[in-house]
Amino acid sequence: MGAEGEKGRVWPLCQVKTLRCVGCGSWSCLGQSYEQSTSRMFTKKAMMNMELEDGTEDLTLPVGICQGVVFPDAGFKPETDAAELHAALLVKGCDESKIISILTKRSNSQRRQVAEAYQKAFSKDLNVDLKKHLKGGLEDVVLCLLKHPSQFDADELYRSMKGLGTDEDSLIEILVSRTNQQIRHAAKIYELTYKHDLVKTIRSETSGDFRKLIVSLAEAERCEMEPLSLEQAEMDARTLYQDTVQKKGTNLETFNQIFALRSIPNLKKVMQCYDGLSNNPLDVDIAKEVKNTDVKKTLIGLANFSKSPSGYFADKLFENIKQGGKSHVLNRIMVSRCEVDMLNIRKEFKIRHGQSLKEALTKCSKGDHQAILLALCGGDD
Repeated sequence: MGAEGEKGRVWPLCQVKTLRCVGCGSWSCLGQSYEQSTSRMFTKKAMMNMELEDGTEDLTLPVGICQGVVFPDAGFKPETDAAELHAALLVKGCDESKIISILTKRSNSQRRQVAEAYQKAFSKDLNVDLKKHLKGGLEDVVLCLLKHPSQFDADELYRSMKGLGTDEDSLIEILVSRTNQQIRHAAKIYELTYKHDLVKTIRSETSGDFRKLIVSLAEAERCEMEPLSLEQAEMDARTLYQDTVQKKGTNLETFNQIFALRSIPNLKKVMQCYDGLSNNPLDVDIAKEVKNTDVKKTLIGLANFSKSPSGYFADKLFENIKQGGKSHVLNRIMVSRCEVDMLNIRKEFKIRHGQSLKEALTKCSKGDHQAILLALCGGDD
């Protein structure tokens, strides 16, 4: 496969700078090497295979009935949406309101179909065109909305570990709140996109007891198929109580065995049994007894997520907004939860923090970034 210039001359893709790809007819491979273009092709194929394997394109979390605020559009026509987005980008100054209106009223699968229709109709990459015209928080959210969930997680995991230092909080949040399947799929896309094994990368970026725990989560070996018997849950609870409260010093290997290998519903059952043994909930005893900060954050995160996924994210949003609203964290949570349980998150936010999520978002954001966050929030409470 090659690429052609204005006069039809065919060039090897490894030399392409400003040429059109003969294979796809687009300009989206500008400045990319042959290896990068091939990587994108294989990544897209892998994501398609994941959808066939799952029987669904939308990888959601075990939170019961979906309580999202962004739904598939019943009268969806990808070609129409693509044309309207193209027109919005041609308007002087760009019609951000139209872009927000379209992309926040379509499901993830539909948004990706719009991107394909845009490519087909205009021989351009929608992501590239949006990036040219948008900026700041709006750009970040819009580009995230167009990603397959597995690509989104893979990119966020990469972002948490790139450069000097590791963003442990983001790494913890993603691995705590994803299912085995979601982590495995993200790991496949991570390797295809960044040419590194996810688990090996995490192992190289972390150390000590935190490395053991976070690698166990990244290996995605939780027992999610069978419910835990009451007898086993009680045994786990007694083991945790003995190693947390009754013994001097905490046996982190015990926590690793139980917290990293039990499913979220089973871990919730263990915590309920623990309440009958200790004067404190398990997360409180962890906070008192575990010394390693990152291990403590991970264990408490698992405990809180198992008790209430929506409560966990409501607290995460509150903490982030209170600290000034680090955009990428705020954007990640709003994008990843808008089709899953945003209604429940809003309810928990109001109960726990005495104000609506809409109020809080209005205070910490502005302009078009605020507009798209409020659209993903879906209303007031």
